[in-house]
Amino acid sequence: MKYVCLGFVICLNLLLAPVALIAGAQPQLGEPLVVVAAPWADAADVIVKAGGRIIGPEQPVLANIAIYDDPAFLDRLETHGALFVLSAARLDAICSYIGVSS
Repeated sequence: MKYVCLGFVICLNLLLAPVALIAGAQPQLGEPLVVVAAPWADAADVIVKAGGRIIGPEQPVLANIAIYDDPAFLDRLETHGALFVLSAARLDAICSYIGVSS
């Protein structure tokens, strides 16, 4: 039983480490960020209505990568339907962690 608990803790740490790495990064003015919208909202519309610019060649369904120049942009995102916003600065770390090279 001791080894099962130890294995569970190790697996949990391996799964949550990449999430914590990205979630801990605060978006900085002028740097890319990931905007995650609710399933019933269009992330691209949320970004445009809040005054940001979408960057990146692909448009995922629930999230988009954007850039902004106005500090109030983050507050407007929430008003227009963003569930949460993450810094894209550490996105490369999670993508390479799960085996996708950027």
